[in-house]
Amino acid sequence: MFSWGVRILPYIDQANIYNNLNFSGSTPFVPANFSNTTCLNTVVPFLCPSNPQPDTIVNRNGAFAGALPDGMPRTDMGGVADSVSWKCNSGSGVRPTSVGNGVLYAISKVRMRDIIDGSSNTLMVGEITGSLASSGLNGNSYTGYDVFDTSSGINSIETVPGGGTFSFRPQGFSSYHVGGCHFVFGDGSVHFLSENIDQGTLTALTTRAGGEVVGEY
Repeated sequence: MFSWGVRILPYIDQANIYNNLNFSGSTPFVPANFSNTTCLNTVVPFLCPSNPQPDTIVNRNGAFAGALPDGMPRTDMGGVADSVSWKCNSGSGVRPTSVGNGVLYAISKVRMRDIIDGSSNTLMVGEITGSLASSGLNGNSYTGYDVFDTSSGINSIETVPGGGTFSFRPQGFSSYHVGGCHFVFGDGSVHFLSENIDQGTLTALTTRAGGEVVGEY
C-alpha cells in the first residue's frame, strides 16, 4: 500500500526512486524489504522551509520502537481525506477509518470525473506540521495513512480524550506559517487558507461532491 506521495514521484523528477520500489510487497516499510527501505530513506521535496524539525525521523515510540527503520523522511504534506473527524486510540487496535468525502482518503481511487464540485473548488493536499509520533501517520508518510481531515479547522490543537501514549493527535492541517497554511487544489493551484476561515466554507472545499456553495476564503 503506497500513498499519493509515492504515486506522483515520476512527475516531480523522482522517477529513479519510483522505479526502484517494489509494489508487490505486502508492506512497504518492513525491515526485510531492503529495496523499499532504501527508497523510503530518501528525502524528497515534500518539506516546508519554515519547519524547523529534522528532515528524517528516529523511531523510538513505545511498542513500535525498532519495528520501523530509522531515518525515514518527514513530510509536511498530507492528503485531504474528508471533512469528518476520524480520530481514534490506536492502542485499541483499531486503525483510523475515513468517510472518504474528500479526494485523497486512505486507499482512495477518486478520478477527476468524481470531483463533481469542480477541481478548482476542492482541496487535495495541505500542509501538516509533522507533530505526530513517528509511529503514527507521519512515520508512515509513504504508506496509505498520510491523510487528514478538516473537521478541526486549520492550526488547531486537539487531543483524543484518554488516548494516552497511543493517541492520534492533531489529525488536521497546520503549518509554521503565521495565520494559516497552504493547500493544493484539484486543479493544481495553490492557495493560502486562513486559520480563521469559516468552517462551513472549509467543509465545502473539502468535499468533492457535496454540492455546497463555496463562500469567500
